[in-house]
Order: sequence, then structure tokens, then C-alpha cells
Amino acid sequence: ICTNTPGNYTCSCEQGFELMADAHGCEGNNECATGNGGCAYRCIHTQSGHRCLCQQGFILMEDGHGCEVDECATNNGGCAQNCTNVPGGYSCFCRLGF
Repeated sequence: ICTNTPGNYTCSCEQGFELMADAHGCEGNNECATGNGGCAYRCIHTQSGHRCLCQQGFILMEDGHGCEVDECATNNGGCAQNCTNVPGGYSCFCRLGF
């Protein structure tokens, strides 16, 4: 948002954005710079905000910030057919028709 002033102008950004180095454009605040963006492992800054990643062998929890062990990643979790991660564990289930 730029505003004309006598002989000049000033630019500012809406809440949640900060003025870029060129003093003309706006970009989303780097949420990763404070508290790792609330991410348990790794925070990636994007134009629209941020996203969290987990280390290998872990999956992102439904809250989008926490990580939990991906039990299904190793030997299909010991399941004979299908393995699905659920909060705090995993479940085995059969394919249709079995």
C-alpha cells in the first residue's frame, strides 16, 4: 500500500506482511524465524506462509506442526496387507474382498 506525500511517497504492507528490500513490494513475514514456526523439526518459509517438514522415518501430524514415527515405513508396520498411520500408532487392515 503506497501513499503519496508531498514530493515523495511511502509504502507499507498489510498485517502479516513486511516491506521487501526494494521498499515497494510486500512479502509474508518469515514465520520460521521465530520459534521455528511452531514446527517440531524443520520449517520452510514460503510466499504464502510456511510449512513444516519431518525427518526421515517420521510423518507430519494432523496439526501440521508435530512429527510422529511412521510405523508403516518399515516392513509395512508388520501388517500382512495395508498399514495406515493413526495418531500415536498404526492400524493394519485388509484389502477389499479379504
